[in-house]
Amino acid sequence: GQPFWCSTLDGDVTHVGTTRSFHKLVTEETNFSRLYEARQRIEIATPEGVRSAGVIIDSVLAPGSELGPSAIAIECDLNVPASIGRGGILHGASGVDRAVEVPDGIVVHQVPVTLPDGTAGTVVRVYGVEDDPKEPVWLGLPLAEQLARLGIAAEAGGILWSAELFPVGSTADAWRAARWLMGLASDYSLEEWTRARRLSLATSAQWADMRRVSELQVRRMQSAWERTAVSLVRSGTDIQPLLANAPGVLPLAEAGRAVEAEASRMTADAATTAASHYCRAALFFAKAGLLEDAGRTQAMAFER
Repeated sequence: GQPFWCSTLDGDVTHVGTTRSFHKLVTEETNFSRLYEARQRIEIATPEGVRSAGVIIDSVLAPGSELGPSAIAIECDLNVPASIGRGGILHGASGVDRAVEVPDGIVVHQVPVTLPDGTAGTVVRVYGVEDDPKEPVWLGLPLAEQLARLGIAAEAGGILWSAELFPVGSTADAWRAARWLMGLASDYSLEEWTRARRLSLATSAQWADMRRVSELQVRRMQSAWERTAVSLVRSGTDIQPLLANAPGVLPLAEAGRAVEAEASRMTADAATTAASHYCRAALFFAKAGLLEDAGRTQAMAFER
């Protein structure tokens, strides 16, 4: 007894079964890549201060970041620079306190997990774009050879999918471990890896904390709004439409602080621009309900 209707649309359905097929879909000649190229032409695909010869999807990257040819950043929210080598993939990186490095052809995937006993933590999964998880191959070489490089005794007959390689811990510790696994400079050690609770590709997927994944997605959207807000202030664009569609108190406050910080760094010969920045910071604070901060920055504008 309920009315029902639907719209039928023309389009393509693409099954992405492996990391390799996903990489091909995004970086080679496909409908997706043609759409992304169109976004780049209107300058909405590459964040300010980022050099990219690759593809950026649903990500907020810090100025100074660089993507090599065919590199991919997906679902990242970073305040530190990231360097992604040719054909590399950086997925889900957030809350990192040091610069991120992804070698050529490597996938680095940060995953929040909650284990069956309730332990919550982060895992950073590291593997090659061309690796087949059903084979004993890791980072493009035989699994046993890679384990020997790290000083780890290999179990006969193991495959990448079930190899317990990736330590669970804080975000900082998980990234230290990831750098060590990739052979990059790190203060992580074999002894620390041996003591750690570790997950495989299989168990890290099974115990991924989807509630935290959703929270990170919301925070990523807020970060993108903050960056857009600060960019519009720099360009002198009217920010009233942006304020009318603010995603919450936190991004408003963060945008206000960022604009205030920029104003405070301006020299005396940029007094007019600094005053304008302070006034706009006051608008962000007022919209967030932070009236004391709004009054303070408004007063600083007139002092300039």
